Amino acid sequence: MMPRQLFPYSGRFVTMSRILLVLLLCCSTAQLDAQNYRSVSWQDIQQLAESEPDTLTIINFWATWCKPCIAEMPYLDALADGINGIPVRVVFVSVDDEQRRATALEPFLERRTLQGEVWSLENGYPYDWIDRIEPEWSGAIPASIFIVGSKKRFFEQELDAAALQQIVNQFIHP
Repeated sequence: MMPRQLFPYSGRFVTMSRILLVLLLCCSTAQLDAQNYRSVSWQDIQQLAESEPDTLTIINFWATWCKPCIAEMPYLDALADGINGIPVRVVFVSVDDEQRRATALEPFLERRTLQGEVWSLENGYPYDWIDRIEPEWSGAIPASIFIVGSKKRFFEQELDAAALQQIVNQFIHP
């Protein structure tokens, strides 16, 4: 004679519970891994440039369609940990238009893990904000601004690891 089961559906219940748990873990992991971005105006960027006088702030302008921008990202992102005890804040400002945010920026950020913050510049006529951010800027990307206190340098070019090291050294060891 077979022993009587106390809960006749317990096997199915346990299996379904395990499946549900796996699905929940997968969904929550996907949410955690996806990099979020913040929509900002040029005024937010201007405020960022004026804040944190003891921190090396790097503001990098880029777009998902710009290969040189993507190529320099890992070098810039590596600086987000700080350098020899000096705090570094890296902010990647996407200049992708509104349509590309959903079709390109969001998928791009889902595939990459960046330590730096990601901001998306709100739409508007670019020449309205380019001169306000940096008068020397033609609008070409990649472009980066390095700021510590009142010291500021602007670069309208792709920066490799060696160039970044040289620039950072100028800020750390003036």
